[in-house]
Amino acid sequence: VPLAQEDHRTLTLPKVRGLVVPAWQARDIDELTAFIDTHTQKDEPVFMFPELGGYSFVVDRPFVSRFPMVTFSWINENWHKELVKDLRYIQPRFVILAKDPGPTFEKAYFKIPSNKQHYDEVMHYIHDHYVIVDSTPSLIIYKRREGRPDRIS
Repeated sequence: VPLAQEDHRTLTLPKVRGLVVPAWQARDIDELTAFIDTHTQKDEPVFMFPELGGYSFVVDRPFVSRFPMVTFSWINENWHKELVKDLRYIQPRFVILAKDPGPTFEKAYFKIPSNKQHYDEVMHYIHDHYVIVDSTPSLIIYKRREGRPDRIS
């Protein structure tokens, strides 16, 4: 039985009710959901990066672009440009970033140099336009800085 030997919890949030996850992940989901529910409107996009698109579903917030997982946009240069344009246009108030995307993330994605460039471009954008306001055990929550307008080209 998966998770039988690990501390686990059954989620009660409407979109994931009944899902059994490790206790640490349940805490992450609970804390993130509480933050998002308190600080955003139901129809307000929140940028989940780099592979956190599933959290948009869990917290019931729209995606910033048509790419729920940012890494999907790396398949095609024009798709990445579209994602960045959408990010700059929408200027979401909050960004959720994985503290550690996992041991295989760099090995799997950064073998292709353009993927690393795309990742770095988005990270620079986040660092230039956002400031850390909170965190959960595995996520960093950023809020958009005041007075940092984007130049949309």
